[in-house]
Amino acid sequence: MKPYIARFGVNRPVRFVARGTVLYVSKADFIAAARDCFALGAEVFAERLLNESLQFLGDTKDQTGAVIDDAEIGPVVHWHLAGNLLANLAELRGEASAALRETAFRTHTLMLWFSGASSEASNYFGIGVRDMLIQVGERLDRVNPPFIAEVEFDAESGMWIASCEAIGAFTEAPTYEALQERFWEIAPDIAQANGVHFDADTRVSFRQLDVARQRFAG
Repeated sequence: MKPYIARFGVNRPVRFVARGTVLYVSKADFIAAARDCFALGAEVFAERLLNESLQFLGDTKDQTGAVIDDAEIGPVVHWHLAGNLLANLAELRGEASAALRETAFRTHTLMLWFSGASSEASNYFGIGVRDMLIQVGERLDRVNPPFIAEVEFDAESGMWIASCEAIGAFTEAPTYEALQERFWEIAPDIAQANGVHFDADTRVSFRQLDVARQRFAG
């Protein structure tokens, strides 16, 4: 299938391609669109941040090659990684430099456009919302593996129990939803006390055990 071509502004085509149910964007087109947002005086810093983000936020599966035109094979970038890169640039809105702030506001506009263009491209290739969400989850599991919290229901006490060996956390609550909230409340302090890095970007996967736990008096 031919690539889906979206246009940022008047003169900037951005080509999307699909490999199976995974959506990619032309690396050259994406970088050109990002550079269009660089304000005068911020080009060097923004270029460095863009290149460093491409290197450190992704992995080998985030960048590959694909047919992006009738007779052109070129590098493509996972759509979710591309969105993350734009988010990084948009965070410069708090910088002291007027040029960097202008770059950030322009990039924020591109980020909003890119989100809509990705959705249009996914529809063009027949990639459903569920597939897009699965792509995000699989990619995050690769580049930012979650801590695993095992969850079980204690039939005797009527409590839900969660334990995460990696950070040394153990807690319980009367409902599954309350258990997740409680876990997020205590996990940062427990992780810090045990010398484990845990911050706002940390991910936790709650995995429910199949068999309810029974307690028996000894």
